[in-house]
Amino acid sequence: DVLVELARHSVHGRLTRASDGAPIADTPVRVFTWPGYAARASRSGSDGRYRVTFPFGAELYAEVLPLAEEATQWTWFELGPDGQKELDFVLADGVAVVGRVTEAQSGRALAGAIVGEGWQFRRAAVSGAGGRYRLPGIGGAGAYGLAAKARGHGMVKRMELPSVVDGALHVDFELPLAWSAAGRVVDRAGNPVANALVIASGHVGDKDGQLIERSSCRSDGD
Repeated sequence: DVLVELARHSVHGRLTRASDGAPIADTPVRVFTWPGYAARASRSGSDGRYRVTFPFGAELYAEVLPLAEEATQWTWFELGPDGQKELDFVLADGVAVVGRVTEAQSGRALAGAIVGEGWQFRRAAVSGAGGRYRLPGIGGAGAYGLAAKARGHGMVKRMELPSVVDGALHVDFELPLAWSAAGRVVDRAGNPVANALVIASGHVGDKDGQLIERSSCRSDGD
């Protein structure tokens, strides 16, 4: 016999804008454990209030990911004796990042490239037909740099961001062509193994910190 007891903890509070005190609605609030990666999330209501319920109770962090305001850093907190926590956030106005994504070798514009905040791409925008993108709400202590990636190309990260010009940060990305690997998956008898998961991953460190990339595919019928 195994008895599993599921706790029902929660954190709640209100999101407001620092500039005018107005509530910030429809904004994701995420609660997670670190290490461990378990996570739960909800969105604030029209009055800026939110509540996230979760079963885990140790090493707890919260983050707020608004559209136009600055995101928060990972905020550590402890639950009260009743398993509850009240946590309000006052968010400053963010700054939009604008720029263009091109292929490093040819200089051609890359449509469909993803530009995001931090290595997690926790807030992201997609480049248009001319390779141009606009990502609002960046800045403050919660900003972890920017990264860009696109299908068939390697990822590029920018930790040092420029000064604000004309109300925005201007950051362009040149993405190198990606490497590729091809082959077959067979069993010991040499028979093809279909639908096998093949993963390539790696990391490199430079002036912009550690860069981690991961790609995967599944084998076909042969």
